[in-house]
Amino acid sequence: MMMDPSESLPVDALLAPLPPPMPELARSLGALVRATVPDSIERVRAGWHVIGYDVPIGRGRTAFFAWVMPQREHVHLGFPRGVLLGDPRGVLEGAGITKLARWVTAARPEDIDVEEFSSLVREAIAVAHVPRSVGLAGIRVETGR
Repeated sequence: MMMDPSESLPVDALLAPLPPPMPELARSLGALVRATVPDSIERVRAGWHVIGYDVPIGRGRTAFFAWVMPQREHVHLGFPRGVLLGDPRGVLEGAGITKLARWVTAARPEDIDVEEFSSLVREAIAVAHVPRSVGLAGIRVETGR
């Protein structure tokens, strides 16, 4: 039986079936997101098999800005509106696969570029504050990156 995507479970329950070093990589990426955005809200979105991150955007509302998707062979740090992120070094994956989402992938601890990934997370926060009603055409959020 598939769980509803809005249902949550502990992070360890999502990571338990994975081989090393994937649980450790997922925890490291989650720690990077939380360190970069201390007020982020972490919860497992079981139906999607991701650890999702929301940020408060005012009046009791939040915006989904990032996810960690652990898989057997690697872990993705993804951004639901990643198409709006600047990517001068070409590290984001997903073009031609998804319309909006983009991600980076780590298969080993040394694949985690803390500076680059933290910068993407900061930019994703800026994008999360752009109202969806504005639309996507031509939007690039400047964050000083």
